[in-house]
Parts: sequence; structure tokens; C-alpha cells
Amino acid sequence: MTCSRESTPSMSDLPPANPTLDIYRVGGAIRDEFLGRPRADLDFVVLRCSDQDFCLAFPGAKRVGRGHGAVYYVRGAEFTLSAAPDIQSDLATRDLTINALAQNQHGDLFALDQTWDDLKSKVLRQVEDDNFFQDPVRIFRAARLAADLPDFTVARELEALLIRVGQTRALNGLAPERVGQEVLKACAAPNPGRFLRILDQTETLSPWLRELARAGSIPAGPGHVHEHSLLEHTARVMDLLAGNPLQVWMGLCHDLGKTLTPEADLPHHFGHDRAGARLAETLGGRLRLPKAYQKAGHTAARWHMVAGQYDRLRPGTRVDLLMNLKTRPKVQDLFSLVKADQGADHLSQAVVDLQIVGSVKLPQDHMGLGPRSGALLRNLQAQALAHSSFASGKAG
Repeated sequence: MTCSRESTPSMSDLPPANPTLDIYRVGGAIRDEFLGRPRADLDFVVLRCSDQDFCLAFPGAKRVGRGHGAVYYVRGAEFTLSAAPDIQSDLATRDLTINALAQNQHGDLFALDQTWDDLKSKVLRQVEDDNFFQDPVRIFRAARLAADLPDFTVARELEALLIRVGQTRALNGLAPERVGQEVLKACAAPNPGRFLRILDQTETLSPWLRELARAGSIPAGPGHVHEHSLLEHTARVMDLLAGNPLQVWMGLCHDLGKTLTPEADLPHHFGHDRAGARLAETLGGRLRLPKAYQKAGHTAARWHMVAGQYDRLRPGTRVDLLMNLKTRPKVQDLFSLVKADQGADHLSQAVVDLQIVGSVKLPQDHMGLGPRSGALLRNLQAQALAHSSFASGKAG
């Protein structure tokens, strides 16, 4: 069956309450309403309901998962068939107390005793330790919520729990797509660097983001360039790029090659850009991220050092960089990263140069000559950039 996308259900869209279709709106949407934030995605729990009864009520539903706890998607909202006997029992299986909220079809609210206190005190705290051992992806969800709610503190008992769960190697068996989705949501958070900081503090970067597992003990560079550890530098770049999830991911990937630097070379990182491109590809593939993210991570690692010296590049090298990027959005993404990373702002010049390079055409009689045609076009493009720079300097 195909999921309908006509509109997102609200409680008023749902069938009347009855003994076989007991539906509750749960979790983040209620939490965000309480906090006065934009509403999160709608999630529902259905109690004492068979698959057959649910499909009769929502014939357009698309099912994922099997058995009790099966998940259905209806018009963009997620419905979980819970095995819990009542809503309080279901709330006890949640990850964090601030998510242990439910509302029935009559508008009545349900919560755990600790929920309201933690919402008011702005504390992230686990409901039950065992819930994280049963579904360790909640480690990433907790870190992601810390990034999404930067004014909330992480309870010491939650931090200790994440360390304990990570030490069991329970993370190894998770589905890559589930981890990847939490990473993408973290990249869209207002304080995305906190996601990395929490995973680092709780020693849970491995195995999924294992490239950064040692980053907290590696200098980002010589003191006059980067005064922080590689982990903290990466997190700060991510925070500076907040608001653009793709650019945040590029910030996470840009210095991955520094994790391969021989200890004898530190604090310098020779050739980390080329080495990092391979690591970024591996990381994006491991998390099953969209191809656009995988390519952007590679671009960030491979070209950020070249782009950072844009004003000192030879015309031919500028052509190589711009033709690798090809489009204005990709130019904007890379040079936004460079500004966050190095403070250098070359975006406007790169945009002008991209237009110049794109306007150069190969003469008709030099087309179809294979590599020779490509080499000639590159030379013509470089000449156009050099002429533009000369004319600009002369005018100045």
C-alpha cells in the first residue's frame, strides 16, 4: 500500500475513540508546544489495536516493521502499534522524560511524574536505563536533542548511562539508516556542534563516527592557527554553519584527514585534505546518507584548503576548483565552510569567476579532440580569469 501525503493528521482528523482504536498523540510535538517552539513531526501511538483494525481505519497506511511495535505512515505522520496495556505503561518505555507525553482524542494530557519538572527545569534525563539498552540508537537521539535544545542541560545520570551503553558495544548492531537519520537531524539543529561534543564526552563516537573518536586529543593545528582540539574546532565550525544542514555536514567532514596525521608531525597536518576526502566518502556511505551529502562531504575535505587560499591561486588552479564545483550553490556551500573554518571570505570573487569560466566557449574547430579539447578549454578559461584580474587591478 502507498502512503497518502494529502495532509498531516491532527487529533481532529482521527476516528472517534473506541475500545479497538485508542490513539494518542505523543512525544516531540507536545513537548515543543509546551516550550513554545515550532511543532516537531507528528507521532501517534495506538493501543490495543491489531494490524487489521488499523488498516480498516486507515486504508492508505504504509507499514514498516513487523509484529507488535509495527510502524505505519499515514499522510506523513507516524503511527506505532504499542504492546503496552495503557498509555502510562507506554510512556514508561520512552527515551527521555521530556518526550514522555501523550494526548488522547479528547485533548487529555498524560505524562510521567518527572516530565513536567524536567521540562520546566530544562533537563535531559532518561526515563529508564533499560530503554537505552533495548534500543541504543537512543544515544544518538539524546545527543541530537541536546543539539536541538541547546538551553537544556544533560543530567549526569544520563551522561553516565550513555557511557555504559556504549561500553557494551550495543551500537554495533544498529541499522545504518537509523543512525544516519539522527545525524541528519543533528545537522539541522540550532547547535549542531553539541551533538559531537556529547558523543565525545560519552565515548560513543565509535563505531558510527569512529573517524572522530580520537579527535578530542588531536590539536586542530598550530596554536597561531587553531587553538582548540580537532573535535572542538570541528564542533565550532558546525555551529557557525547552523541553519544549513548540508553545510553543517561539510563542517563535520572538512578536517577528517587530520585524524590520520602521524604523531611526529603534530600540530601540523600535511596533506590532510586529500586524505580526508576518502574518509568523508567512507563515513557518508556507512551512515547511508543521501548522495548529495556524500558528495558534499568529499568536496569539503578535498577542496577547503585550496578554497581558503583563493585570492592567491593561479588562474588555472581556480579553474580546476570552480569546474569541480560547477554550480553557484556548490560554490556558496564550499566558501561558506571556508569562512567558518578560516575566516576568509572569498565567496563574491568565486561567484564572479564562476560566471567568467562558464562563459568561455571552445572554438568549433577544436571540439571533439578528446583530452586536447579539454586542455585547450582549461587554458582559455584560465586566460579569461587572468585577463579579468588584470583588468580589475588596472581599474583599481
